[in-house]
Amino acid sequence: MQNDWIEYTLGELCERVSVGHVGPTTEFFCEAFEGVPLIRSMNVKPGKLVTHNIAYVTKEFHRKLKKSQLKPHDILIVRVGANRGDCCVVPKGVGEINCANIVFARPKDKSGYLGYFFRSPLGQGVLQSFSTGAAQGVINTGSIECIKINCPSLSDQKKIACILSAYDDLIENNNQLIQLLEDMAEGIYKEWFVRFRFPGYEQTKFFNKEGSEVVYGTKGAIPEGWQKSQLKNHIKYFRGKSYSSAELRENEGLAMLNLKNINRQGGFRRDGLKYFEGKYNPNNEAYTGDIIMAVTDMTQEREIVGRVARVPDMGIDKFIISMDLIRIEPLKLPKAFMYCFFRFSKIGFQLKEFANGANVLHLTPSLIGFQKVIMPDIKVCESFVKIIEPILTEIDFLNNKNQILQDTRDLLLPRLISGKLSVDHIGLPEKELQMAAEPDENYK
Repeated sequence: MQNDWIEYTLGELCERVSVGHVGPTTEFFCEAFEGVPLIRSMNVKPGKLVTHNIAYVTKEFHRKLKKSQLKPHDILIVRVGANRGDCCVVPKGVGEINCANIVFARPKDKSGYLGYFFRSPLGQGVLQSFSTGAAQGVINTGSIECIKINCPSLSDQKKIACILSAYDDLIENNNQLIQLLEDMAEGIYKEWFVRFRFPGYEQTKFFNKEGSEVVYGTKGAIPEGWQKSQLKNHIKYFRGKSYSSAELRENEGLAMLNLKNINRQGGFRRDGLKYFEGKYNPNNEAYTGDIIMAVTDMTQEREIVGRVARVPDMGIDKFIISMDLIRIEPLKLPKAFMYCFFRFSKIGFQLKEFANGANVLHLTPSLIGFQKVIMPDIKVCESFVKIIEPILTEIDFLNNKNQILQDTRDLLLPRLISGKLSVDHIGLPEKELQMAAEPDENYK
């Protein structure tokens, strides 16, 4: 630690340290368009506020909960459960927002330094030291204000936050571009294969289920050459490997794809890899470009089963897939098309209806083959793939860039927060330096 750093308590560094509403909330839930977002533990992930499964409460209930209303730059910390200690910062421009059963701290300095402190191994260790209980575990909110934090000068805090936020900003920009590309891929797929507005559709004949020619747009009609048949005529599947914890390794062995590699909306997550060392057969293997599907779901939201991901180019020669996944192999149609079919059509929701189980949902893979679907002419598919493959390749490229940025940021984070890496030689824009140098009666 640097000699000129000063120790403060969290209470001294913040305008307020508190806990969100503790008590019943479900009776106040409402539709998004008429309510206010309510942040809960499931919405707080390391460094990111997740909003895809957010709940909304009535505006009246929000106004009543004045003490748990949040502001931009507030630090949110999960206080209960296996993920206790996970934290993120409320971003700018969120509007009215409230929270329940999470700790939040409102820093006096808005540079973002404190948020990065709590994301670092040092900050995580401090938070866990205030945790009580063995099974669930609870971070003691009554004494969290007394957490001691060694801090550099305000200008150095600003420098550290600027360095780390530069990586986060690049990652977020790439994520936004990835989302645009995925939206584009979905839009093209639906235009061609849902609305049947593929190139040349004006000159294509359409037939109803009785086999009579009809005009484009007739309900239930499909283009000439397209087929409605069971999925088993178009794909085959391969089950994943059943394994024991004794066969898993720490960053060595064969990379194993598992449920954590599939996003809730579909698509691939790079940070979920496990590593396996043991016996397996060739059917358990997967390679770049392969399609994997979740057939088990252990999430609270029950959103994973039936979702698919495309194995990206990660510089890994071969993967093993876990027992929670299957690999889908097209029989005739191109993989890129079949991936988009499973990703962007309604097939995932249909398959989810066949999953069963109380604590863990499970989809029997053989049931997939019985689903009746409309499959296009192979020439249309090939034309589609020429357009879609570069988009999927660019998504992989951006995700790989993000992984490098994340790895670099995560290497810098503990060294900057601990003072092992000096920022004395780094300059800040004049405006930032003036803000960092502004006097504060309570925080010098």
